Amino acid sequence: GFSFDKKVEAALTEILLTDPDPKIRQAVAESLGKTNNKSFLAALETAKKDTDDGVSQEADASIRKLK
Repeated sequence: GFSFDKKVEAALTEILLTDPDPKIRQAVAESLGKTNNKSFLAALETAKKDTDDGVSQEADASIRKLK
């Protein structure tokens, strides 16, 4: 899988959880599922509770890909 610098991981996690645009959060959730990097599982679990259905569904799909 992909390994990222800790600063990059932190930035991606922050965008996933705090960006005001749900389309951006959804795109990040989808991308993280393609990394095969289990370090994003906790952030994706949090994103599963996103108020936007697209974000929560994509986070769930990415979790399934990473497990």
